Amino acid sequence: MKAFKTSFRVIVFVAVVCLFLCPTTSLAKIYYLTILHTNDHHGHFLKFSPFNNPDVGGMAARSTLVNIVRAEIEDAGGHVLLLSAGNVNIGVVVSCT
Repeated sequence: MKAFKTSFRVIVFVAVVCLFLCPTTSLAKIYYLTILHTNDHHGHFLKFSPFNNPDVGGMAARSTLVNIVRAEIEDAGGHVLLLSAGNVNIGVVVSCT
C-alpha cells in the first residue's frame, strides 16, 4: 500500500509539472498588469514651487504622466489599474499653496 501511495504521488507531481511548465499544454493565459498608485495630493491641484523648484506637480501633470504610462503599457498588450488613496484636501476645501 505504501508503494502505491508513493507511485501515485510521483505520477501526480509529474502531471502537475507538465501541465504548468510545458508551454504546449499550458491552460493558463498570462496577463500583464501594471498598478499605478497616487496618494497625498494635499490640495495641490495646481503646480507649486517647493524649495525653489518651480512648477512641480499638480493634477494636470499627474494626469499627463498617467496617460503616457497607460498608453505605453496598453500598446505593449498590458493592462493598467490606477488607484488613488485620496487625501486630496487638507484643511480647507480648496488649498493651492
